[in-house]
Amino acid sequence: MTDEVGASVLAFLCLFLGSIVAGTVMLSAFGLDLDTSLSATVTALANVGLGIGPIVGPAGNFSSLPDGAKWVLSAFWVPSMASLPLRRTSQIQLLPKVPMVVSLKLSRKSSTEPKV
Repeated sequence: MTDEVGASVLAFLCLFLGSIVAGTVMLSAFGLDLDTSLSATVTALANVGLGIGPIVGPAGNFSSLPDGAKWVLSAFWVPSMASLPLRRTSQIQLLPKVPMVVSLKLSRKSSTEPKV
């Protein structure tokens, strides 16, 4: 791994973990418990499934959160979704480039054939 890649990975991890801490602190300021604050932040930031706890857990949802907390979570969720088309995965080459030939065999069915 080159130094540039290592620095990029480290910067991403620091930004990601710092965002989780910031979001947890912001949601805690609305009076939410630590479990709910942490799991709701991770759920919004990483686009993962259910949260932990009675409020945003498997039996709950985000509707009971204060409006300000929903705005904070939206602020974390929108950039993570908006960056999906901007991610440059074409620079990462996992497999060697091999020309692929795809052949399609088309068959025509007449509309007069009885359906079985």
